Amino acid sequence: MPKIPAWKQRLHELHLNPPRYEASWYGPLDKLANHVFAADCFMVKPQPKIRRSALPDDGDDNQPFEDEGLSLDSMGTPVTRDCYFEPDFIIVHMGDNRDVPLVCIEVKKEGGTYQSAGTQLHEYIEVLAAKDPHDEFVGILVLGGKFYCYSIHGRRAPTPGGDGWETADNLEGVFEKVAKGVLGGKGKRR
Repeated sequence: MPKIPAWKQRLHELHLNPPRYEASWYGPLDKLANHVFAADCFMVKPQPKIRRSALPDDGDDNQPFEDEGLSLDSMGTPVTRDCYFEPDFIIVHMGDNRDVPLVCIEVKKEGGTYQSAGTQLHEYIEVLAAKDPHDEFVGILVLGGKFYCYSIHGRRAPTPGGDGWETADNLEGVFEKVAKGVLGGKGKRR
């Protein structure tokens, strides 16, 4: 029987003995994401800054792009510099000229409120929806030992009893489904 990697054991331990700080989840979740999204075409971005896309009329065609207070993000979208959001992780497919969002993850410690955390994740999904994500895109809210999945439209996937899935046991399967869908050509890049 193959030995269980230490990082997977750590995920199980965190589930059984919830840590005091949400940051305790970051290392094992980062390792899991990089394990599944190991192909060179993927990148796991820990705590990236994402900005709302600039409206088409935010610019003046007579001014240089940067003088208008706009810049291009890695997803190829003009963005404003005024405010930003910082999800815990984003996983992207690196295209020829832009990063295509695949997964957005927000982590909260055990006992965090679902409503507050869900609202935060919905804001991130709204920002990423304007950046032409992949059809396989999924938003993931990790609440300690449980997690919930959301579509690009913000709809939560059903879970047994509505209580979420076990983070230690099921998150790898969600990641694998997205990675295989992208690598296998299932769906399309929006």
